[in-house]
Amino acid sequence: MNERRFRLDLTIAVSALLISTIAALASVYQTRVISQQLSAAVWPYLNIDRTNAPTGVTISLTNYGLGPALIRSAQLDVNGKPAASWNDLIVAFVRRAHTMHLKGTTRTSDANLDGSMVLSPGATRRLFDVQANGPALRVVRETLGDVSLSICYCSLLGQCWQMTSNQSSGPTATSSCPAGASIAAPTPPP
Repeated sequence: MNERRFRLDLTIAVSALLISTIAALASVYQTRVISQQLSAAVWPYLNIDRTNAPTGVTISLTNYGLGPALIRSAQLDVNGKPAASWNDLIVAFVRRAHTMHLKGTTRTSDANLDGSMVLSPGATRRLFDVQANGPALRVVRETLGDVSLSICYCSLLGQCWQMTSNQSSGPTATSSCPAGASIAAPTPPP
């Protein structure tokens, strides 16, 4: 009879262990699902938009995601070289127009893009706008073909993504963003 009782106790113990293991695995799975749902609820999705109008070109940054995008760094490259400000892009326009002996008028406006910027869901920030006439507009469009804008941003949960303006796919996940890189808007003279 002791042997039967031992087998019954062993069966009950093994069953309890199996049930508690299943419950623990279900709890881990449920926690993972909740974490993914929270990540999706605060997921930013940035896109660099380039709009060509009959009188100019606009480069803007739009957050199509569900959560705010915390901009951590930005890098502008003009002709393959890092640029400190949008002014380097304007200089490239002027040089190309001068080389081609073109005349025309242009008007530009720009905005800072640095690690302190937060872009709310659904918000758009105009980064660079050029209005030009005649052949100058063609020069602007050609010069923008040699420009690359890279942005690294994070969600509220610390998940980060890197994107580049000439990248055909969407943003790519990264473990962290480089610190300190920014694009300055030149300060207008007083």
